[in-house]
Amino acid sequence: MKALRRVVVFGCVIAGAVGLILLLNPDQYHTPERRAAKARMIEEIADQLASSAQGSRDEDGSWWNEEIIRFSDGSWIAYRAQCHKADPKVYDLFIGRGSNGRWYYSTYHFCVGMMLLHSTEQPESLDAFVSAYALEEFDGQSDEALRPTWPASQAGSRG
Repeated sequence: MKALRRVVVFGCVIAGAVGLILLLNPDQYHTPERRAAKARMIEEIADQLASSAQGSRDEDGSWWNEEIIRFSDGSWIAYRAQCHKADPKVYDLFIGRGSNGRWYYSTYHFCVGMMLLHSTEQPESLDAFVSAYALEEFDGQSDEALRPTWPASQAGSRG
C-alpha cells in the first residue's frame, strides 16, 4: 500500500510539473509576433526575387549572405531567418524560396546571423540543404510555415 501511495504521489508531482510547464510556456510557434515575422519574411523574399537575379556569387566569392544561399550545383534559396536569441518573441524561423520555385520553412536553429553556416562547407544542392536542415515545403502564405520541423521529436507532433 505504501508503494502504491508513493507511485500515486510521484505521478501527481510529475503531472503538476508538466501542467506548470505548459502553463508557463504557451505555444511558441503560433504567436502573433511570429505570424507577423513570417508575413514580413515572405514579402521581403518576394520583393527580392522580383528585383534581382540570384544565380551569381557575391563579389567577395562567398556562397551565402543574409539573403541567399548558393549551392555547388548552381541551385539557390532566397531566404530570411529569425533566431529567438535576437528576438525572444519570435521562435527560430527560416523561410525561403528555392530556385525550383518552391517555398520552404524550418525551425532549425541556425543561430544569430546564420552563424551555423560559418562552420559548414557549401552544400551540394538545394535538396541536400532541405534534407540536412529540416526544411518543409509550404504554399508561401499559410500558417503551416509556423509548425515545428526541428527537432525531429517535435516535428512529429505537428498541429
